[in-house]
Amino acid sequence: MHASINKINILIVDDEFVFRELNKKQINSYLKDNVNFEIFVAEGLEKALEIAKKVTIDVVFTDMQMDNKRDCGLALTRKIKSINMNTHVFITSNAILNYLQDRSDAAGLSGIFQLPLNEADLKIAFGHYMHGHK
Repeated sequence: MHASINKINILIVDDEFVFRELNKKQINSYLKDNVNFEIFVAEGLEKALEIAKKVTIDVVFTDMQMDNKRDCGLALTRKIKSINMNTHVFITSNAILNYLQDRSDAAGLSGIFQLPLNEADLKIAFGHYMHGHK
């Protein structure tokens, strides 16, 4: 399945409103005019899973620490991957997450980005969707 033909559904999960909005703005700016996409937002794991069960999500950007849990982003990654193993999940955080590199349960991640997201991060996340659209 080539997502570039269809709409890309993007889910932003962060318990901090400012980071949800900042990520949304960065993604909108990067993808606009090139790709058909829709952005969904959730403030935590439960809401994110509700959305993922109703809509086929292609790309997730999730905070690591939410709902007062240090590894909430990894728990969400496992659950999202169990719903759709083809979903690309990226951890986004304003904390240093070097410890994730050595964790076996981080294997399902497509990448780890420091907040705020920048164009290089978005090129990694969406590069294969942009092929032939620029």
